[in-house]
Amino acid sequence: MLKVRPSDHVIDGIIRMTLVEQYRKSAGGLRGKANNDEIASRDPMSKWVIIGWIISFAGAILWFYGHFEIGSPPLVDWYSVEPLWVARFFRNIESESGTAVGITGMILISWPHLR
Repeated sequence: MLKVRPSDHVIDGIIRMTLVEQYRKSAGGLRGKANNDEIASRDPMSKWVIIGWIISFAGAILWFYGHFEIGSPPLVDWYSVEPLWVARFFRNIESESGTAVGITGMILISWPHLR
């Protein structure tokens, strides 16, 4: 419990402290130590998050393959639609599909109701 002393900066009932004062007054510094109950209550990663990481990793590999190899032409003519620096990311259909697969994996990782 934080004790209010007359030397603290109290404005309208709210204690105003700098970050250094907050760090010095906290019990564990910036990193508090977790007890065994907090460690036991943490949920393990769900299967959807693991599948999302695998899909995202596969999408990154597919994008790298498409970026560094000459493949089939892209689905969208990026050079006429987007600036040159964007078009260079999507050189062929492999890099386009790798980006789509990577985004799908990220959605599985971060989608709230799947956790």
